[in-house]
Amino acid sequence: MNNPNQRSGGTRPQSQTQKEAPTAVKVVYYKDKARKILDPELLDQKAQEQANKFPDVNDRNRKDKLSKSQIRRFFGAIKNLHFQLENGRPWEQVLPLFKMFQSKVAYAKRSGGKKIPEEFAAFLEENIKLVGNDEDNFRAFVLYFEAVLGFAYGNNKIGD
Repeated sequence: MNNPNQRSGGTRPQSQTQKEAPTAVKVVYYKDKARKILDPELLDQKAQEQANKFPDVNDRNRKDKLSKSQIRRFFGAIKNLHFQLENGRPWEQVLPLFKMFQSKVAYAKRSGGKKIPEEFAAFLEENIKLVGNDEDNFRAFVLYFEAVLGFAYGNNKIGD
């Protein structure tokens, strides 16, 4: 009754060559949240470390490189929300629009078409979660995102 060619047990072992899903650099926005003092490493060391996770524009093995238009799409929209907040729009009105970025990231990383790199998607997803519902975290994220992009441009991680 037993087939010698059939495996016993449940699941198959995972392949050694299976690639792990990219993760974002773990950050803490504030050294002292109560006094709104940013972590000094956030806009320097952590931002550079995150930017270095993005694929290099000269990597011929990657089709999903980070482009200027993708950056404008996401960073421009985040900066627009920040601008609205700075100009008096209540956080309660900005928050739902910020939360919608989770769906925009999901759409942009879908298979097929010109998608965003998995590393960039992981960065956005992790930070959207980290911001949560907190206005101060959102403000810190905007600065962090800007620093990450500065390092990404400087380290040849953003193409045309």
